[in-house]
Amino acid sequence: MRRTVAILLALSLGLNAGLVVRACRAPSPLERRASGQRPTLDEVLERHFERMTNNLELSAQQQTAIREVHETLLPSVREARMRVEASRDAAGNTFRGAVDAPDVFRASVHEIQQARAHVDSLLTEVLLAEMSVLNADQREEYVKASPWSRRLGGPRSTDDSRRR
Repeated sequence: MRRTVAILLALSLGLNAGLVVRACRAPSPLERRASGQRPTLDEVLERHFERMTNNLELSAQQQTAIREVHETLLPSVREARMRVEASRDAAGNTFRGAVDAPDVFRASVHEIQQARAHVDSLLTEVLLAEMSVLNADQREEYVKASPWSRRLGGPRSTDDSRRR
């Protein structure tokens, strides 16, 4: 009995040590970005939340409300992004036969566009829900810092930390 317990304990310690080593060797978000890998949605969201908290000086109540918005809406965003990736994979497969079946490839590309539009509409809902939590001054800063303002020729924020 003691031998069995000792073996199980050693096995458990070995597996836990392996997990720790693997976690320590996992590339950081900066290392992934430098190697060309994109940050995960959770990493992007956390960075966005930290910027909002710091730049807009969110109260604890606002932080909680925004976390709730993210917890409510982001599962749908994740699902929609997975559909975009699946559509891209399907289009990649149909591209090989595009010469023989151009309409099939066009339909695949259209499916990507529809899936991407759905992601964009969900992200719009996230932005609007975030803005609903902010007071008037915070909303003004939020809008200034938004990529939408820059794309539409709006005022740019004077905070350089967003450009990094």
